[in-house]
Amino acid sequence: MQRVDKISDNPFLLAKINEFKDKESLEPHQILSRLSLGVVAKLIVSYKVQNKILELKTFDFRKYSPSNRNFFIYKNTKQGFDNIDKVNIVLNLLHTLRNRACHFENLLKLRENNNKLYPRISTKEKGTNIGLMPDKIEEFLNDLICGINKDLLDYIK
Repeated sequence: MQRVDKISDNPFLLAKINEFKDKESLEPHQILSRLSLGVVAKLIVSYKVQNKILELKTFDFRKYSPSNRNFFIYKNTKQGFDNIDKVNIVLNLLHTLRNRACHFENLLKLRENNNKLYPRISTKEKGTNIGLMPDKIEEFLNDLICGINKDLLDYIK
C-alpha cells in the first residue's frame, strides 16, 4: 500500500484505503463492494486508470442533450475530448445521477436559460458543460453498460 501514499494526496482516499490495509483476508471484490461509487470514481482518477477501465473514444455526448459538445475550446481552437476526459465526464455524470436519485431529487427537472432548456444532471470538463436530458438517462446508462461489456446489457434485460 506504499504506492497509494505516493499517488494520492487526498486524505479521504488514504483513510478509506487504510481501512482495508489490515484486512488481508478480504478479496478485492469484497473491498470494492464496501466502497461507495464516489470513492471508486475518485480512486480511478487518483490512480490514473481511466483508459484501463473504459474505452469511450466513440462515445457521443450529443446523443444525450442537444446542448452537449464533443469538444472543448483551447486557445481558440476546437479540441476533441480524449478517452480520459470522456471517462471523467461519464464518472461525474454517473455520480451526479446516483446522488440525485438516492436523495429523491426530481430527475426529470430541467434548467431554463434564455428560453432554452438544459439538463440539471450535468458536469463541466475543460470549460464545456455536458449533461443528460431526462429522457436520455436510460440510453446513457445502456451505452455505458455496453462500453463495459456488450453482453451485460443482454444479461440485465
